[in-house]
Amino acid sequence: PITFDLDPGLLEQQYFKAQRLVHPDRFATSDKTQKLYSAQHSAAINEAYLKLKDPIKRTAEILKIEGFVQPNIELQTLD
Repeated sequence: PITFDLDPGLLEQQYFKAQRLVHPDRFATSDKTQKLYSAQHSAAINEAYLKLKDPIKRTAEILKIEGFVQPNIELQTLD
């Protein structure tokens, strides 16, 4: 089951761990395919981190996952 509560310190640790694996700087000399993979995954990790870090955005994502809000509808946030 999905829970709302999370450990902000652990979230940050996991974020940096994931970014160390795919950050575009690591792929500067790689081929175009690897650079694209890196850029896409790094962006997805950033987006997920920002959603999880913000309680309102986290709530909106949980509601979407649980089927209370349609996935293609953006909820208003305070930012």
